[in-house]
Amino acid sequence: MPNTWLARRRSLADALRHHPITGRFVAAALWLRTRLKRQTPTERLVTLARAAHLCPTSPAFDSLCRELRAELDRLDPAEIDWGRLGKPPADPCDVPKGVLLKPPQPGGEKGVLHVPFEDQWLRLFRPGQQDRVAELAADYDLILGPSWSPPPEPALLMAVKFWPGRLYTLLSNHADAVRMRAISEKLVPIPLLASSWADPAAFAPHLGQARDLDVVMLANFAPFKRHWLLFDALRTLPRSYRVLLLGVPLGGRNETDLRREAERFGVGDRFDVIVRPSRDDVARNLARARVSLILSKREGSCVAVAESLFADTPVGLVHGAHVGSTAYINDRTGRMLREGNLAEDVQAFVAEAHTYRPRTWALAHISYRHSTAVLNHLFREQARRDGRPWTRDLEPFAQDLVSIYPAPERAQAMQPHIDAFEARFGLRLGRGMRATSPARQLAAVA
Repeated sequence: MPNTWLARRRSLADALRHHPITGRFVAAALWLRTRLKRQTPTERLVTLARAAHLCPTSPAFDSLCRELRAELDRLDPAEIDWGRLGKPPADPCDVPKGVLLKPPQPGGEKGVLHVPFEDQWLRLFRPGQQDRVAELAADYDLILGPSWSPPPEPALLMAVKFWPGRLYTLLSNHADAVRMRAISEKLVPIPLLASSWADPAAFAPHLGQARDLDVVMLANFAPFKRHWLLFDALRTLPRSYRVLLLGVPLGGRNETDLRREAERFGVGDRFDVIVRPSRDDVARNLARARVSLILSKREGSCVAVAESLFADTPVGLVHGAHVGSTAYINDRTGRMLREGNLAEDVQAFVAEAHTYRPRTWALAHISYRHSTAVLNHLFREQARRDGRPWTRDLEPFAQDLVSIYPAPERAQAMQPHIDAFEARFGLRLGRGMRATSPARQLAAVA
């Protein structure tokens, strides 16, 4: 007999963890720690960043930002404990997710470099690379791609510390734009989410197949993904439902932990799992499902939402979730679900799934082509305001596990510029130069 109090305990714990009063209290405690406890400069910066991250109110957040800016001004680069900021990379010269969007052109026309994920940003500023930052900034604009919300993260503060001048950033949530501006006047938020770069062609070969899954959930196994909500709902949903979980171990949890949790709800036999799915597994199985669910209360932009939409699968998220891609949910793409009535809402969602048209909407609003056009217009207009020439547009790019140039001929054309970048700055820009796979090339004409 499943523990009927388990869901209530989990729900209460989530409510307390994410309540604004909790955030305000913990932020105040962290701020107080910086005053009462002796800390290294790096520890103090990390603690203040955590306090600002949790702070729900504008006046207190603005005060913390002023303190963060003062702390950054005082920070001696020689005193930074880089190990405290994140696990050192195996090869600090490797930036595997970075992508060159434009090489510099004659006449002072700047190039554009995009680097997603906070751990990748730090590789631009670690000791041994800092003396090249000014040279890099002279010839390139930098676009950061955050993975979590709300800011700030310590890596963002390092970017503000070391990058001279204007620093562009995508968003994990549109609400983060105000916070970015408050953190530093250097930061220029771009009104595009980090999940705005999916390639519709990757899903095209799988469209039109039988929808033989009722529910799919594409999510890593970390606790913040809240699989327990689905397990609780499965106690009430029809036993005929076919449910598939796609994900990777994370946050100290693997498939065994996931199944053990499901057993506690009495639903261990109600779903299948694919661990570490390939990209083709993801596209194929999203396109098999009637609906896709994301049950996080808080995370970044959540690329799984965009991928589901391009698989023509409507998405359900929970009411009140701080997830960037809730901006994509409307009467054509999906619905917001009541956490306290999840089983009822999911059953209605599955029954009405055929009435949605998610891929049509996504093609018009969030494909990498659409996002590249928005980004290109922004940079072209900024160059005009700066009195700089603009003779070459940005290279379109899509984000999969890494950033790629979807057109193989453009990947080949960019390779000499990527090689020149590495020779000059000692940084290897990952795998963005790879030609697309044959399957993706075929999909591109579909």
